[in-house]
Amino acid sequence: MERIRPSEEVAWVAGIFEGEGSAGMWSTGSKRGQKAPQLSITNTQKDMLDEVVRIIGFGRVSPPYFPKKPNCNPIYKVSYSARKALYVAHLLLPFIKSNYKRNQLESLLKVEKKV
Repeated sequence: MERIRPSEEVAWVAGIFEGEGSAGMWSTGSKRGQKAPQLSITNTQKDMLDEVVRIIGFGRVSPPYFPKKPNCNPIYKVSYSARKALYVAHLLLPFIKSNYKRNQLESLLKVEKKV
């Protein structure tokens, strides 16, 4: 996962995350009710999410989801879980300006020692 990333590119991803992303502890889908760190960015512009994946250095854009509402564009998503979510959170945190998103990432990173 380690590679050199220009800070301008990481700052751009952080801006996209601030507007279109979320982070938290989400269900893993197991019957035990386990949760894992998750970080995702959702948008209707696949090419923008492809660029996010390129800059982060790993991940993939999900196949499109088609909302049932008329005249809606397909929705794409990039998701990171567990250690990869924590890695991306560390990468983005220095560039996050909004308190709300900063709190999301900081809360996620508090569980890092448990993962």
